[in-house]
Amino acid sequence: MLVILVIVIPVLIAIICYVTIEFYSSRRVYKNISDIPNCLYALVLGTCPYRGDGQPNRYFVYRMDAAAELYLDGKSRSLILSGDKHGDYDEPAAMAEALFDRGILKEALIIDDKGYDTIDSILFAKRSVGAEGIIILSQDYHCKRAVFLAGCCGIDAVAYCAKSVDYPVVTKSELREVLARVKAFYDVICIKLNLRK
Repeated sequence: MLVILVIVIPVLIAIICYVTIEFYSSRRVYKNISDIPNCLYALVLGTCPYRGDGQPNRYFVYRMDAAAELYLDGKSRSLILSGDKHGDYDEPAAMAEALFDRGILKEALIIDDKGYDTIDSILFAKRSVGAEGIIILSQDYHCKRAVFLAGCCGIDAVAYCAKSVDYPVVTKSELREVLARVKAFYDVICIKLNLRK
């Protein structure tokens, strides 16, 4: 009986977290740019610009395409580029360079090089930029979790989905998303209990 509970309880927790985020984000995530309300800030969530084999990472390329589209379409006036930076690895710098190539002015960009995790990016937008509302930009599965986290942090957030990466590449990310949504609840609990500064 104990063995069954040890298996069943984590599965139930994962299901509850997954479904809750799915429900919360259902009317806040957009795939058509014309449906998105205008907002001063758009938060572009970082990812590695290149794959392990040195080829361009399509997640990155599609996010940069969508970020440029948001700005050039007038949906957002400032793009917060949030990602990881350590040593020579610099996601925000790569994002900025890619956006320059797409016609985005330097003045429109806000750099966050401590976006090690989605919650870090959300908290930067709230605490450092002072954003009360944002458009979050990533792929669909990531957008849903990010919108949920933003809402729990008191930010009025919607999301714009960058183009998805074709199967089977996306499968691994979607499977990882199950655990990421459990962690999202943990992050929210830590914030509410003031355990995360």
